[in-house]
Amino acid sequence: MKKISLVFSVVLVLFSFLNDKSDSITLDDDKSIIPMNRSIFTIMGDVDKYTSTQLYEFYKIDVAEFDDEYVEDLKNMWFCLISSKISSDGDEEQKRYFLNEQISLSSNMPNYGKFYFLLRSCSFMEREEMSKIASQFYSKNKAVLENIKYESDEEEKKYMQDLVLAGRYHGLLINNNDK
Repeated sequence: MKKISLVFSVVLVLFSFLNDKSDSITLDDDKSIIPMNRSIFTIMGDVDKYTSTQLYEFYKIDVAEFDDEYVEDLKNMWFCLISSKISSDGDEEQKRYFLNEQISLSSNMPNYGKFYFLLRSCSFMEREEMSKIASQFYSKNKAVLENIKYESDEEEKKYMQDLVLAGRYHGLLINNNDK
């Protein structure tokens, strides 16, 4: 009998917990969440079946109808998804477009390595132009990281180290290509 009472009590507590959660704010009320009706969610599982030109066009359409609350997240998410395809198959216009898109964002935390990979794929650029773009990207993201309130010094070091290492790795690869 004690076991049944215990089980009943646990079920009752869980049920009341679930009921309390259903009354809370849903994701649809959070305007910074990217809505599921965006094109990116349709393309996400099938990126390889599209050409870089098709992905470029899908991107432009998807971000053209944005809400200011989530446009930066949407652009970063798209870049994460298609950057390697653009880097390997994109033409000069597409590569420049995505470099400019990333530089125009206030933060690129998920895309350090991908940005530098795209930049290194721009064989049409002179080294000086590439260095200028890399410096601009680094400086902007460093300023963003310096203004974040971190939970610990270790967390701050990790984010700064990720940015520094991505920039150094890019520089090393560019310098090794010159030899």
